[in-house]
Amino acid sequence: MTWFLALQLLLPPIPEAPQPERIVVVVADDLGEQSLAEAQTPNIDSLGWRATTFYGSPNCAPSRGKLLTGRRPLPSFQIGTNIRPQGQSVPEFPSGIPDEHNPALPHWPMTVAEMAQTRGYTPILLGKWALTNDTDPPVETGPLRHGFQVARAVSLFGVGPGYGGGTEGNQAWRRYDDGVLSLETTYNTQAIADEAVTLLAAGGKALVWVSFNAPHFPYHTPPGYSGLRTDREKYLAMVEAMDFHIGRILAQLGPDDLLIFLSDNGTPGGVEGVGEAPKGSVLDGGVPLPLRATGSGG
Repeated sequence: MTWFLALQLLLPPIPEAPQPERIVVVVADDLGEQSLAEAQTPNIDSLGWRATTFYGSPNCAPSRGKLLTGRRPLPSFQIGTNIRPQGQSVPEFPSGIPDEHNPALPHWPMTVAEMAQTRGYTPILLGKWALTNDTDPPVETGPLRHGFQVARAVSLFGVGPGYGGGTEGNQAWRRYDDGVLSLETTYNTQAIADEAVTLLAAGGKALVWVSFNAPHFPYHTPPGYSGLRTDREKYLAMVEAMDFHIGRILAQLGPDDLLIFLSDNGTPGGVEGVGEAPKGSVLDGGVPLPLRATGSGG
């Protein structure tokens, strides 16, 4: 069963069938099942339902494209994991499908955001997108062009050195809000959660896609932590900081809401203790992922 089919089951086509009032999908970045088990995550651990086996793609953009569309990156569409330098042309196949180095999601596949609209939900994207080759507006392959009606605290690629657009790190990053770019100095994980809390507190039937950059590189010491030396210590602290903010989101949910937590791919090899088959591998370190859920949804 694909991720998209699972979400289809949460958006039943029969009007009389019960539907969750709000569906919140929380996506971690580069978090394998084993690494999650090693962090202190009381809020994630509190989620009542847990998949015993769940697999994704071994890299970011293909996994996110599959999650949003339910289609395999190949042969349905070609979507890669590398970001081209700003201003460099992006060659295409004769069919117009981007080549393997282009992370942009093509327009033709239907996304879960577009499906959510047909069920009366307002689709909202918060956080990392990573499915575009645009660094400045208009973002032709951004979330607003793929069915999301609201896009807040969005990082188009990621945060930190190497992601284009002048990003400096998790506390100095280019923020995209409904088509407008600005420089944000609030800690990235907190800024994403702040928007989620505000939007959920306002009420209304919504699909809220909360896409954290954590615990993706660059590994760093989150606010409130100190004395962290190794990348592994910083990585696990980033997971725990994300868990704290997931707790803030959970506090906004009621009995008719549903929250799903998952990751896009496994833990990177740069984090000590991952083993021989980390992110980028189709073996046990790259594709077994956490999948948790809570809420009756009707």
